[in-house]
Amino acid sequence: MNTSGKYLYLEIMRILACFFVIFNHTGNNGFFLFSQRSWGSVQFWLYMFASIFCKFSVPLFFAISGVLLLSQPDESMKKLWFRRIGRIAMSLFVFSFIYYIVEVYTGNQEWDIPNFFIQLYENNWNFSYWYLYAYLQMLITLPFLRTLSQNLKNQYFYYLFVLFFFFNGVLPILQFLLWEDKHYLNGNLKLGWLTANIVFYPLMGYFLQNRVHHIEKKGKLILIMWSVNILTIVVCCVMTYLKAKYVGECVESKSQAFHNSFSMVNTACIFLTTKYLVAKYEKKFSKWFKMAIFSMGGYIWNLFMACNGASVSGVS
Repeated sequence: MNTSGKYLYLEIMRILACFFVIFNHTGNNGFFLFSQRSWGSVQFWLYMFASIFCKFSVPLFFAISGVLLLSQPDESMKKLWFRRIGRIAMSLFVFSFIYYIVEVYTGNQEWDIPNFFIQLYENNWNFSYWYLYAYLQMLITLPFLRTLSQNLKNQYFYYLFVLFFFFNGVLPILQFLLWEDKHYLNGNLKLGWLTANIVFYPLMGYFLQNRVHHIEKKGKLILIMWSVNILTIVVCCVMTYLKAKYVGECVESKSQAFHNSFSMVNTACIFLTTKYLVAKYEKKFSKWFKMAIFSMGGYIWNLFMACNGASVSGVS
């Protein structure tokens, strides 16, 4: 950590996450390129592997927010709502209104302010703004997440990881393989709140930051995690292939059912690997290289939030 309180490895993670967020939106030119290749060919599987691999990006942003927000002491409700929630809400409102003006100008919308607020309440004016709604939701629950993360024993974190792995990864795969998605688990048995991205990934980021010590000595753990990570991505590739065959076509909107099945493994792997490499080799990094990373990381974070309508420095 440098004198300004920033972590070098978190800035590198931000750069990686932003790069793969961009890749995730490249459509047939990158993210969905596998659909343009012969089914079962080497290129088909390699491009699909890359498509599934990139899904760690947004979860990693949530994990980074968990590192930066959950380790802090409690703050007043006034500070929480005016400094954090208020700024993001205002950014969401302003940039949504800009999109509304553009829609009116291009003739796609009529000037109807009540309707603007209804759509702001119900929908995203821009598809990427879903992240701001989710981020607001996380900030609103921040006092609970802080209390939960700081008081959970390690064994309960492990229990949480197992639950997420099973309910978000294993169970949907079993439901498809056994019944081709004709039967689903009773909704009252699902762990929706606990396995939501805004809860799980900030908690995971807090755990990896504060409960995994001496990371520079955990090279074997990193290798094991990458072995598991590659295996789970391959499983997702196979399931995506089977899903596309079942649907009868490889359409982007219908073929991503299993892209995020084991993103928790990929996210944790990227997080710990980055932290491990920086801890082990940081002394070899030049001062100028570190300054460039800090500068780029901050710029990319603001760029990412700007694309989502919230260019606010230090928003995490």
